[in-house]
Amino acid sequence: MLIHAATGGVGQFAVQLAKWRGATVIGTASTANLDFVKSLGADQVIDYTVTPFEEVVKPVNLVVDCVGGDTQNRSWPVLKRGGILVALAGPPSFDKAKEHGVTAKFNSKIPTYENVQTIAQLIADGTIKAEMDHIYPLDEVRRAHDKSETRHGRGRILLSVNSV
Repeated sequence: MLIHAATGGVGQFAVQLAKWRGATVIGTASTANLDFVKSLGADQVIDYTVTPFEEVVKPVNLVVDCVGGDTQNRSWPVLKRGGILVALAGPPSFDKAKEHGVTAKFNSKIPTYENVQTIAQLIADGTIKAEMDHIYPLDEVRRAHDKSETRHGRGRILLSVNSV
């Protein structure tokens, strides 16, 4: 599977959960984050600032797109017929999916209690790790949001209610 934005808050969990389930994982990241994505368990990491992923990725069964836009448009051809593109940044083009013989999904579902319990246990026992980019006091929510909007963080951006 191919995971775009493999260092982001969602991408880092996607890499680790996919490896936990036995998948072969390819992640995209910037130059500064290549080693980090490898440390999460990715089998291959592509520096998107240097190499267009579509030039090196062999057809995959699944693309997890945490970026959208042009990245999503370039992802359709790397999917095997019958594959799945899961879009997290916005609804995908169902016409493009049909054109390429794949399924497109927009994952906007809230995780179940059981899903959250499983992930919490995996974090607690060290099977997966949760990288934090920055913790902001609650009164700096605007700065936290601005950081999130840059889409160049590594890990989760958190607000602390105890620091107000």
